Amino acid sequence: MKKTLLLLLFSLLLPGLSLADGCDDGDYVLSAYYSPLPGQNYYSTGSYASEIVLNGGGIITASGSYVDEIPYAFVAAPPCFEFGDVIQVENLGYFKVLDRGGAIKGKRLDVWVGYGNSGLRTALNFGKKTLFIKKVSDISDDLLKESYQELDDSLVNLPKNGVYNPLKFISNLKLGDNGFFVGVVQQFLKDLGLYDKPVSFQFDNSTQASLDKFKENFAKIKDSQLPETGLNEFLFINLKNFAIHKRQEEVEFDFLFSNLEEGMEDFDVLNLQKTLYLLGYNIEITGKFDKQTSNFIKSFQSDNNFQFLNSNSNGFFGPKTKSVLLQRMLSSDFFSDDFNINDFFYSPVYKNQESQIVRDLQSFLKKAGFYKSELTGMMDELTINSLKHFQLSSNIISNSSSQGAGFFGPKTRRFLNQLILNINKLSFKKSSKSSIVLSNNLTLGSENLVGLKYLDNNSRVELLQKKLIEKGFLDSKYTTTYFGDKTLAALNKLKVKMKNDFSVIIDSKIIDMQIHRYLME
Repeated sequence: MKKTLLLLLFSLLLPGLSLADGCDDGDYVLSAYYSPLPGQNYYSTGSYASEIVLNGGGIITASGSYVDEIPYAFVAAPPCFEFGDVIQVENLGYFKVLDRGGAIKGKRLDVWVGYGNSGLRTALNFGKKTLFIKKVSDISDDLLKESYQELDDSLVNLPKNGVYNPLKFISNLKLGDNGFFVGVVQQFLKDLGLYDKPVSFQFDNSTQASLDKFKENFAKIKDSQLPETGLNEFLFINLKNFAIHKRQEEVEFDFLFSNLEEGMEDFDVLNLQKTLYLLGYNIEITGKFDKQTSNFIKSFQSDNNFQFLNSNSNGFFGPKTKSVLLQRMLSSDFFSDDFNINDFFYSPVYKNQESQIVRDLQSFLKKAGFYKSELTGMMDELTINSLKHFQLSSNIISNSSSQGAGFFGPKTRRFLNQLILNINKLSFKKSSKSSIVLSNNLTLGSENLVGLKYLDNNSRVELLQKKLIEKGFLDSKYTTTYFGDKTLAALNKLKVKMKNDFSVIIDSKIIDMQIHRYLME
């Protein structure tokens, strides 16, 4: 049901926790978690949408039991406890094991403490406790229920009319409807700053007006799946996807809610430029909405066949452009959990420059086997020579005296960013007019092995195995789609050969550019 939200909040409070295996009687570290509800006064992650993601919706436990149907106290426990086991916790009473948690391992337990504002408040106050627990048997339901009732009564705030998983579409909504799902939609809109009323669980005119604001800026224009009024599944999925990624600490998509125009200079403009860059436009990242930004918006509009009744709209970052840009972002997997707009390289680096960008570049080159020293953050001769080695290996330059050798310019940044995108499995769908090519020998497509990793299961693994067989590293007559132990063993043989022949450092559990180039030659 959850990823132990509050464990993250408190894990620094008690270092040196025992993670011993086994679920014997003894001292355990206990933390607390809760089920978020729409309309709370506060969310520890900054929004309801991100809170329910971390809690799996806060509706159903890993055992399959719905929270609102459980009449007694329960805990999330390690897998060495069976679902249904009953434990007695020192000073707290009896609890049933009904849930799991990604960080609940060894001598750890997580106690569910309620819903909504009171649940969050109690969980925060619970902190971490080291208490003695023991398994018990033949315990009556009455004793279990008594332990539940001994919790603060204000925690038992269950929506008696039915609890839905807020991450799943339930039904179409229209004016006049009411219920928990309406509250979820209102809270999503509130998270996005589009609904400023209290969550009422009533689909009223204010709710419709907020949905209209969302559609105006973010929904696909003239799409037959969009309702004129109310909410359907297509609109809900778009709303949910955006709300989930609008977390307190993540501001990269705020520009889609902003009015941007020439002359402005702020973070919203900066992130708009970064997004256009990652979609393939060679825009300079300045944070200033200047003439070049307007021109690249025109290019984006042209590539997506915009038709304007008013010529002044050409190059203007208005609702229609925001809408289509959002759709490109969604279809390009910008909403992957691994995606971070700041993981990429946007700026040039100069000799003797000292900065975090240089440190990040050194880190990348070190992982690729081209830089073998400490991360200093200084663009010194060693780093420049390592960059030249990378450029030569990638065919970015033909020799060490070529123009751009050792310079972290646009061509090198574009190549490196495409590798990062591919490793993150982000597939940017663009028109043939602006298709992205890494180099003459390395393109983003079915023939590319970069980013494949141990335990992957897809068609590109077949190509990898075919090349390993051809090169004599994999002893097999047949290929599969699974990157298992046999394929890994073959890569370990290749690793030894590459290390001996080329003195390179590679990680055989992930296919990097060096392995790809060797196998595809």
